[in-house]
Amino acid sequence: ERVMKQMAQALQTSGLQKKGYVYINLSEGWPSRHRAPNGSLIANPTNFPNGIKPLADWMHNNGFKFGIYLDAGTKTCAGFPGSLGHEKEDVATVASWGVDYVWLDGCNLDKAEMPAKYELWGKLFNECGRDIIWEVSWPAYVVGHVNYYLAASVGHEFRYYRDIRPNWDIIMDIVNATVKLDMEKYTRPGSWPLPDMMEVGNPPLTAAENRAHFSLWAILASPLHAGNDVRNMTKDTVEILGNTEVIAIDQDPLGKMGVRTYTHDQQSVWSKELADGSRAVLLLNAGATAKVEICASLENVGLNPYEITVVRDLWQHKNVANVTQKYCAEVGPHDVAMLHLWQ
Repeated sequence: ERVMKQMAQALQTSGLQKKGYVYINLSEGWPSRHRAPNGSLIANPTNFPNGIKPLADWMHNNGFKFGIYLDAGTKTCAGFPGSLGHEKEDVATVASWGVDYVWLDGCNLDKAEMPAKYELWGKLFNECGRDIIWEVSWPAYVVGHVNYYLAASVGHEFRYYRDIRPNWDIIMDIVNATVKLDMEKYTRPGSWPLPDMMEVGNPPLTAAENRAHFSLWAILASPLHAGNDVRNMTKDTVEILGNTEVIAIDQDPLGKMGVRTYTHDQQSVWSKELADGSRAVLLLNAGATAKVEICASLENVGLNPYEITVVRDLWQHKNVANVTQKYCAEVGPHDVAMLHLWQ
């Protein structure tokens, strides 16, 4: 309870709450090892002496929304009580506590049962009398063997690949899997593929890697879950997480995922159509050793190559060129140029 309030206060003092970071989500390990005699989930009394509802109320009173972790199997990944066979009462419990978001994991659940069980959870959330955003985890347990349209329809966001770590190669593996699995097809407002939480600010990622990581999640229209300790952030981390121009690309109301329009060696170009007809364009240098020039063809990113195009660099926060045909920039190793182009 104390740590959760500290996290909320850190988001306030850093200014990130005002930038849109308003969900404070409690991860695995919050409940007691055993349910109450009536079968209900109960919080660990040492860590949450006042229970969960007063904590949720405190969050709401301070302008936040409150999220919590549940598991659809017999036990959570760490052995805490799961919700298999208790689905209806657990949804009713978290709704009565004032929970706004649920991360529903899939440990210790038969993979063959996952689609039906997650459909059941969707029905229960829809009927619980409270607007609860919830995350579907089952596709991450059966990568590539999923009805992704179903996964996208039952919840508000869905995990589809491996767990992230603060490691450049793992981040790139997730990005490449996003393309391979055609996640762009399943992206729409109200149902978002989730590559995982972000590792921005977590060592050993460099400033460039943090910037690239955040930019990639924005071009992919991913929900932005900060996975760092927000009580101990560097100035660079606050500036990256709080870049309102990049956040606006992620949150664009058209709700389209960006697509990779060009790739060669370890360089690539990405384009995301925006609601006003303009484009967000990302130039990625995934290589580790050298600065390289990367060029984006206006035609390939969806713009008229013969019209004057304004190029704004979203990390420099300034317009950098007026071009036709193409725009080129030098990009350092494990870094990006994040651009907004309009005509």
